[in-house]
Amino acid sequence: MRNKAVGIDVERDWLDERGHIKVDEHLRVVGRRDIFAIGDVNDVSEAKLSPTAVAQGEATAHNIRAYLGHGKHGHLPRPYKPAPVRVFSVPFGPDGGTTLLPALGRDVLVLGNRATSALKSRHLGIPIMEKLLGRPRP
Repeated sequence: MRNKAVGIDVERDWLDERGHIKVDEHLRVVGRRDIFAIGDVNDVSEAKLSPTAVAQGEATAHNIRAYLGHGKHGHLPRPYKPAPVRVFSVPFGPDGGTTLLPALGRDVLVLGNRATSALKSRHLGIPIMEKLLGRPRP
């Protein structure tokens, strides 16, 4: 698929063999300083889960501010460091669910209803998102 306005062949220039968008260490599309790709669409080798997308979003927000010259810490972009495993919770209502927790020396710990309820089920992560977006709780 060729974009004549920009002069690129998207499939050849941007996509890897699996159809993911190729990005550099700052999550910028390879060859472009001003286009970023986060979440499931990029070729970063890590679990494609919501905590990963949040971490990539935070890094990309910093890098966009740096690109625009509005960064708190100067104009330097920050490399994104992929995590092999992140905490991941799947709630099943307010009192149940499963949480996967990375552990030293082991692959992962699986936590049940009580831990998942304490971590996420009662508030579904809304306070975390409000903090990320800079919105105070009502």
